Amino acid sequence: MRLIDIQEELEQSNVTREELLNQIHNILYSINTFRVPVTNGVASLSIPRQRVLEEGQISIGVSYYPIEPECNENMFKEPMVHFLKELFEILDETLKKTDPTILSGIKINCIGYAMYYKEGILNFLSRDLIDRLDMVNIMSDISLLDAYTNLDLALSDHVIPIDRLPRFGGEYSLAMDKAIKRIKTIYLAHKKGKFRGLPYQLPDNPITTVHQNQSSSWDEHSRVLLPIFDLSISSVPMNSIEYEGDKVELRNALIKKFEHFGIQFN
Repeated sequence: MRLIDIQEELEQSNVTREELLNQIHNILYSINTFRVPVTNGVASLSIPRQRVLEEGQISIGVSYYPIEPECNENMFKEPMVHFLKELFEILDETLKKTDPTILSGIKINCIGYAMYYKEGILNFLSRDLIDRLDMVNIMSDISLLDAYTNLDLALSDHVIPIDRLPRFGGEYSLAMDKAIKRIKTIYLAHKKGKFRGLPYQLPDNPITTVHQNQSSSWDEHSRVLLPIFDLSISSVPMNSIEYEGDKVELRNALIKKFEHFGIQFN
């Protein structure tokens, strides 16, 4: 839609900022934000509703679940496009009746982008996985008016050339599988046992995570992520452990036991 067309339609505008923000707030949960189809996988979006009302800000967090450990130039743009197209379709009649200055004052931005491959997590906006300028562009505010007028142009800075994105080292997927198997095998071996002469049992389904090693897995010059991992087991609260003795003492012993195998237990 051309900006001049929007201006002509807005001559009789009668929607206030508060009315528009309330409408956006109320329809957020009706928009499909789970299992959004994107290149090489799916994405899940989270939008804090309260920020819409309090700040006039549509902030989008993205969880990306790739099929293969690969990056693509549209990975930051695609989830935003999916959400905003659906938002504009629902709000089309309201937006046509809203003054452009109101639309300009409502901002859209990306507040988080994490890749979840198998049991691994990569946070793209808190590490040096992309250039600082690219990170700033991805997280910068876009006005609702700009996005509504020309969505591709408004999100043009979200398209990152492939040579500026991380690459995954060879055998990355296989190394991830081996790391996951290691965590689960060692956990299963220590799930039941005795401590201080008393039997104990840990819960069935802890959260196992394969983290990129912060110091040695990233080569900023070649932009290659190497399969060098830190392993962890979490979500094992005290009340989920079956033990008749001192659970604090048992937990401390288990922390040391798993540390011996290079696994953080918490």
